[in-house]
Amino acid sequence: MMEREVVMEMRDIGTRFGDLVVHRHIDLRLYRGERLGLLGGSGSGKTVLMREMIRLQRPTSGHVEVFGERLDDIGAADLQRLRNRCGVLFQQGALFSDLDVFDNVALPLRELGDIPERLIADLVWMKLAVVGLEPEVAGLRPAELSGGMVKRVGLARALALEPELLFLDEPTSGLDPVSSERFVELLRSLHRDLGFSMVMITHDLHTLRDLCDTVAVLAEGELVAHGPLAEVRQNDHAFVQDMLCGRRAARVLDATPEDHG
Repeated sequence: MMEREVVMEMRDIGTRFGDLVVHRHIDLRLYRGERLGLLGGSGSGKTVLMREMIRLQRPTSGHVEVFGERLDDIGAADLQRLRNRCGVLFQQGALFSDLDVFDNVALPLRELGDIPERLIADLVWMKLAVVGLEPEVAGLRPAELSGGMVKRVGLARALALEPELLFLDEPTSGLDPVSSERFVELLRSLHRDLGFSMVMITHDLHTLRDLCDTVAVLAEGELVAHGPLAEVRQNDHAFVQDMLCGRRAARVLDATPEDHG
């Protein structure tokens, strides 16, 4: 049996801000092609942990490896090379308000510094089409977009460099149920076609059910459960039970495929 390739690994991660302990002894692996959902209550350090995965900040102790390279040992040029293999969709889209859609998506391509502008234009049109946006959207500013369109533009930018590893922070937050369902289906289709690995922070149980292969649960500064959703739901930790096994959760997570398309 072929051993699965590890694309991201956290070893004994600890994080503290002054006297506040956010994480203790976090060990976590992500495999090639895996879609991991990261759960936790408010203030549990989900976004901090994701930021540490791409060294937007450093953990207090332990270390992170991405594509087999330790982020604490790496120089600036090599770190950028690794980041070019990753894409990030931030919770509110994080689009630049003074740039139109075209220039927001083109930004990571231009930052490479060696791609002709004509090719950049072709790639931008391609990415906009991939996420289901019409060409006329390209000239709009972020303030002129709906919430769902902001998410799609943010995703187009995250996909600009053909990432092997995609990070998503609450990708369906703020979307109405129909837009959320369409966005999840878009991500499923893109994963099927492109095969990237994925880490996703979410509170939305529908998104978790429909999009994730595995689930990791943060509570009380620790990783209290990790594995396939059905396995994690057997964990007797109080937060896991409240989040994934209550009456509301059961209505979502125990639904049959016919119940949710």
